Amino acid sequence: MMAVTYRNSGSVSPVLPQPSANEGFRRTWAGRLSAPDGALSLFHDAVVSDPAFPWRWSDLGDALVAAGRNDEALTCFRESLVLGPASPQIALRAANFHFEMGEIQPALELGATILKELPDYDDMVFSEYVRMGGDLDRVLETGIGNNRRAARTFFKFLMRGGSEQRLSETWRWIETRGYATRPLARSWANWLLQRDRPEEAVAVWARHGASDAGVYRISNWIDNAGFEDPWTGEGFDWLVEESPGVKAVRDGQVAHSGRYSLRLDVDAADNLDFHHVSQLVWLEPGHYKLSGWVRTNGLTTDQGVGFRLIGAHNAASPDVSTPTVVGTQDWTMLSADFTLGAPARLARVEIVRRPSGKFENRPHGTAWIDDVGIQRLN
Repeated sequence: MMAVTYRNSGSVSPVLPQPSANEGFRRTWAGRLSAPDGALSLFHDAVVSDPAFPWRWSDLGDALVAAGRNDEALTCFRESLVLGPASPQIALRAANFHFEMGEIQPALELGATILKELPDYDDMVFSEYVRMGGDLDRVLETGIGNNRRAARTFFKFLMRGGSEQRLSETWRWIETRGYATRPLARSWANWLLQRDRPEEAVAVWARHGASDAGVYRISNWIDNAGFEDPWTGEGFDWLVEESPGVKAVRDGQVAHSGRYSLRLDVDAADNLDFHHVSQLVWLEPGHYKLSGWVRTNGLTTDQGVGFRLIGAHNAASPDVSTPTVVGTQDWTMLSADFTLGAPARLARVEIVRRPSGKFENRPHGTAWIDDVGIQRLN
């Protein structure tokens, strides 16, 4: 092969490079590769006609690989990289060549270059990493390296279909590198919860995902206890579901402490059974206090607003309730102590209004909730 001479030959060919390349692809697909009139000769002609265009060299390189002429193909891909040093597309084709040859290190180095230049190619690069990259540590250190953006995006890519082992190892690497963010940690905690790994999920949430960092699971087992951050409904944050007759909003005008509280505007047409604001908690065996502050204005019927702790996912235990508040009351703390035996378990704290047994049972009025807590007493 005369690959070294094409670039500087200065020869002029009547063959137009693009039609020649197009016909080369057609003959490749038809299985006509190495015959005298096959695809290789057409890709060769395209390179001769347009030797400064890196795509011509990549096309010829791919055709040579298909013909089993790998050493000559390597020369072509090297030339394409010289001619297109800033082209992620050219780098990707060269990386694919090295992956196919089992040359993982140069393939990962090219992949890392692509990830820095053009995020649009993330999924293609990551797919090759998973399919051909081999050892995960080498993929992370060489193929990702100090690219924070790519590290986080690769982890999200793995969450869409990667193995649990790869995900766990990649997360540990991300933590070690200091690449973890609150949104990424929350996504990982959700993933773990969906796969029934709550103890790992809550540990991730406490380290990187909590709104009340430095407090969560140290002095309070409730996160975002004062509704200072907008709730997200994910992981161990507040989940606020729609309920007919109740509108739940963050109120920046009324608060027991801080700047915000949760306000429930109640105007129910039926006997309201409300449990639509909740948060998951992971509790080890021990003695606890469930508490929270409630303020009401004109909240009717005999059933008021309070707090309840129940087993998550329809578990039978625990089941703990505080007193409730009705009518018009200033901030009132409601609490209930409870003891949880072994084993540790996932539970759910709910803000509740239970159905009334009275004839006048359709509630109206307003309630504010703030500073919800679970404190460990021993």
